[in-house]
Amino acid sequence: MSIVPQHTMDTILAVVEYDKSWEGSPNELVKILPTGTKGKVGSEIAKRELVRLGLVEEDDIGPGASAYDALIDGRKVEFKMSTVWKRGKGNKPKKFKFQQLRDFHTFDRCIFVAICPGETKIWWATRADLDENVFSSDNLRQHGGKDEKSGTYWFWVIGEEPPEWFQEIEEWNTPVAVHSVSHLTDATVPGVNDSLPPEL
Repeated sequence: MSIVPQHTMDTILAVVEYDKSWEGSPNELVKILPTGTKGKVGSEIAKRELVRLGLVEEDDIGPGASAYDALIDGRKVEFKMSTVWKRGKGNKPKKFKFQQLRDFHTFDRCIFVAICPGETKIWWATRADLDENVFSSDNLRQHGGKDEKSGTYWFWVIGEEPPEWFQEIEEWNTPVAVHSVSHLTDATVPGVNDSLPPEL
């Protein structure tokens, strides 16, 4: 006995919580990809956008190593990708969660790819800014809670504007200074929340 494709899809949708706002959107396929594949897609999107904008040459993008994802213009680069979290009812702000940031990885910059149904945003931050604003906060530790020295961190970006220490991808070749956001502990700061977001 064969199972018709529509029955299979109906079963998947019954088992997996699927945000209908992605249906028919340009980025719908990204939403249903496995987590590992999503990350690969996110890094490829960022690389291609750097080339498309003329910020780097394709030949200047090389493979990574165990402690970073790629070598771009001589810089060791990590990539982190998040799809927008389901917004629920009402006009709630967009929420992205960037996870598995490791303070023991030796990278110079981290590129953040945020994907919504109809748009993709790309930002980046220096290692120094992550040291100052993420890796220095015990409350942002991802595994084992704030008392566990796992070396792995995560944070939320909430709303249309990213935190001030994020740079637009178009500014890849612009010299930057470290931007400090104080007290990333128990409070929400503009663009970032270090715990599960409240129902805004």
